[in-house]
Amino acid sequence: MALAYLSVSLLALILMSVYIISSLQDYLYSKEKVSMFTKANIVSNIILEAGTQNPLALSEASKELFSDKPMRLIILDTQAIVTYDNDQDNSLRGKMFMNETVKKALLGEDSNSVYENSRSESSMDVATPIRQGPKITGVIYLSQLMSESDHFLGDITSSLLTLSIVVSALIALLSALLANIFTTPLIKLTAAASEISEGNFNQTVPVHGHDEIASLGEAFNQMIKQLQFIEDKRRMFVSDASHELKTPLATLKLLSESILQTPNPDPEMVREFLEDMSNEVDRLTRIVERLLDLTKNDSQKSVAQLETVDLTTLLTRIVKKLLPLARSKDIKLSFSYDSEKPHTEMLLDRDKIYEAIYNIVDNSIKYTDNGGNVKMTLSSDITKTIIEIEDDGIGIPKQDAPSIFDRFYRVDKARARETGGTGLGLAIAQDAVSMHGGHIEVISEEGVGSKFIIILPYSGK
Repeated sequence: MALAYLSVSLLALILMSVYIISSLQDYLYSKEKVSMFTKANIVSNIILEAGTQNPLALSEASKELFSDKPMRLIILDTQAIVTYDNDQDNSLRGKMFMNETVKKALLGEDSNSVYENSRSESSMDVATPIRQGPKITGVIYLSQLMSESDHFLGDITSSLLTLSIVVSALIALLSALLANIFTTPLIKLTAAASEISEGNFNQTVPVHGHDEIASLGEAFNQMIKQLQFIEDKRRMFVSDASHELKTPLATLKLLSESILQTPNPDPEMVREFLEDMSNEVDRLTRIVERLLDLTKNDSQKSVAQLETVDLTTLLTRIVKKLLPLARSKDIKLSFSYDSEKPHTEMLLDRDKIYEAIYNIVDNSIKYTDNGGNVKMTLSSDITKTIIEIEDDGIGIPKQDAPSIFDRFYRVDKARARETGGTGLGLAIAQDAVSMHGGHIEVISEEGVGSKFIIILPYSGK
C-alpha cells in the first residue's frame, strides 16, 4: 500500500516538475530571444546610421553589445553572402551562408530557431532584415550557445527531482499512516459484517474519537444490537408459536388415542372427549387466525378499509359479546360515555378496531379475579377520541410492562394457558391502533389493576 502511494506521489511530482522545467525553459528562451532581437536591431541601426558596414565600427559595437554574453554576429547581403563575421578564427566573409532563419529574414520576416550544433550543444539564432525604407538591403544574423540557461535548468531539474523523491517519501509515509488510521476500522467493520452474515450477532467494533468513522462504528454497533434483538424475538416467536401449536395438537392426539384404545367406549365419554377436541380445534383456529392477522398487518401496514364507524355502537357490541364471560366470573362489566360529546363517529377500519378493543377487554376480564370490575369509558374532543379499559385485576409487574405488546409474551404463562390465551391479543391490538395513527398507553400496578388507554386521532366521518 505504501509503495502504491509512493509511486503515485512520485509520478505526480515528476509531472509537476516537468511542467515547471518546461515553463521555466520557455521563459528563459523567450527572454534570450527578445534580448537577441534587440541587439540585432541595434546593429541594424548602426549600419543604417553609418551608411556602411565599417568593420571597425561593427567590431566596436560587438564588443559593447556582446560583452555580457558572447554571440556570433554575421551580416549578409541580399544574396546571402557574408559581408561581416565577428568570428575571426572561422570567418565566413565572402561566403554564402544560408539556413531557414536567414531565408525567412531575406523574405522580410524576423525569425529565430533553437537547434543543436555539431557538438550537441543547444544554440539559439535570430535573423532580422536590414531595411532602407521598403527595401531590404541585407540581414543581421546572431547566434549564441544556451549553455548558461541549460546549466541553470539542469540544476533546477536536479533539485526538483531530489525534492520530489523526498516529498514523495514523506507523502507515502503520511498516506500509509492515514490509511492505517482509516482502513483499520473499516477492516474491522468488514470482518464483523462477515461474522454477522454467518449468523453470529455477538459482534461489536471499537469506537474511538468523534469523526465520521467513529459515527459509522456507533451506527454499526447499534445495528448489531437491533439485529440481535430481532433475532432473539424471532427465535422466541418460533419457539412460542411451536409450543402454542404443539400443546393443542398433543391434546387432540391424546384424546383421539384414548377413544381409539378404549373398547366399547361410553357414548357420554366420547361426547365429552369430542367436546374437548372441538375446544382444542377452536384454540388452534384462534392461534392460526391471529398469526395470519399479524402477518397480514406486517405486510400491509398502510392498508386499512376505512368506513364511518360509530364507536358508541361498536363498544356496546363488544360489551354485549363479552358479558357472558364476565358473568361467568361474577365480574361487573360496564360501559359509560358522555352522550353530549361529539366526534364518536370516525373513519376507521371497523374489524381491526373491533378486534383491538375486544382483545384488551377480553384480557382484562380473564386477568381479573372473580367478583372484580372491568370498566370501559369513551370520551372525545375535537382532536382525538379516548377509550379507557380499567380493571382491578392482577396488574402487570414493572419488569414485564415494556414487553406486554410483544407477540406471544404473557405475564403469567401458566394462567394464560388456563384461560386459553395465545399471547397475541395485545400485539394485534397495538398493530391495529398504530395503523390508525393512534397509540396505547398503559398504567398498571401489580396486585391493584391495570388501565389501558387507547388514543385515536379524530379522522372525521
